[in-house]
Amino acid sequence: ATSVTSSCQSHVEAACCQIKDEGLRMFAVHLPNNKYLKVIDVSSNLLTADGLWVIADALKENESVETIRINDNRIGDSGGRAVAAILKHNHFIKEFNVAANAIGPLGVIPLCKVLAKRMKSIDVWLHGNPYVNDPKAVALVEKVQKRNRIVSIHS
Repeated sequence: ATSVTSSCQSHVEAACCQIKDEGLRMFAVHLPNNKYLKVIDVSSNLLTADGLWVIADALKENESVETIRINDNRIGDSGGRAVAAILKHNHFIKEFNVAANAIGPLGVIPLCKVLAKRMKSIDVWLHGNPYVNDPKAVALVEKVQKRNRIVSIHS
């Protein structure tokens, strides 16, 4: 818990810790005013979209976080929309990993619409999500990759 509450911690590495949404809510309280945090890694936990939406609100005011790894959780389509909301308001994030999160077309399409307008470079990991079964979603991902050269989508 020290890394979560410390105001000068640059990395929060909490992968594979069985963190649930409530843990993310407690962490989110510290995000708006933290000027040092660069990396949030909460991959391979028990997180859902509910926890990610709390982080989305907190990250609107944060200008230091550059990398978010929330891969291998259970955020689904709502979580994909939360990622879109985060990236719409926060242009400081350079890497976002949401691989293997059960994100279907209803989550990937809003995310791609935000990425298509992105003016700062970013790497986004989407592989292992079921959107690949939807031709419209796949076409949109490919379109963003071709048109916006500063956006790298790893699918």
